[in-house]
Amino acid sequence: MAIYYDNDASPLPVASNAVPVERVYCLRFHEFSSKQWEQLQSLYESLPGWAGVGEHGCPCWFGIGEHPPFLLASVEPSGLQVSGSLAPNDWSKWHEAFMAYLRDLPTFEV
Repeated sequence: MAIYYDNDASPLPVASNAVPVERVYCLRFHEFSSKQWEQLQSLYESLPGWAGVGEHGCPCWFGIGEHPPFLLASVEPSGLQVSGSLAPNDWSKWHEAFMAYLRDLPTFEV
C-alpha cells in the first residue's frame, strides 16, 4: 500500500520537457499537533527548489505561481495536494526528499 496517489489529469500548464504533477500525499491533518504543523513548514523550506509562499497562500517550489517550472501544495481533506510541472529529475528529487520526512507525520495508506 502507498501513502500517496496520483490524480489523472492536471488543469495546470505543463512545459514541453516536463512531467505534469498531480499527487496527493495522504496526511491525517486532523491529527496534527502544533509541533507537527511547524515540522511541516520546516520540511517545506528544506525541500529542493523552495521558493516561498505564493500570493495564493500556498507553499511553492521552483517558482512562485503557475508558470512552468513550478510546484505548489495545498492542504485538502484528502491530504497534501501537490500540483505542477517539473523536469523529471527535479520531480524525482523533490518526491524522494518529501517521502523521507513523512515517517514523522501522521499518514494513512491507500
